[in-house]
Amino acid sequence: MLKSYEYFFLEDYYNEQYRNKMRFGKVFGLFAFLAIFIAALGLFGLSAYTTLQPTREIGLRKVLGSSVGHAVLLLLRYFFIQVLIAVPIGLGVGYLIMSGWLQNFP
Repeated sequence: MLKSYEYFFLEDYYNEQYRNKMRFGKVFGLFAFLAIFIAALGLFGLSAYTTLQPTREIGLRKVLGSSVGHAVLLLLRYFFIQVLIAVPIGLGVGYLIMSGWLQNFP
């Protein structure tokens, strides 16, 4: 008895292989967005709290003739140092994780 020829599209075959990866990418993107949003809220709260602490010091410096730029620089110095430390660490860890993850692809 002759068997009928079964065919499939190669595009459908490849799409089926990567369907789980695409779903994982969407979920990962959602959680990454949430993590960045929560981190931004935390940074905003920390900056608001830290800005309220040296209010008297900034007021005294303004009375003694300091410029607005100097007062802003005084407030931003703390955060700028933290960001300069965090960015290389985050980029390095992200590179290592992504290079390990991409090695699993055919």
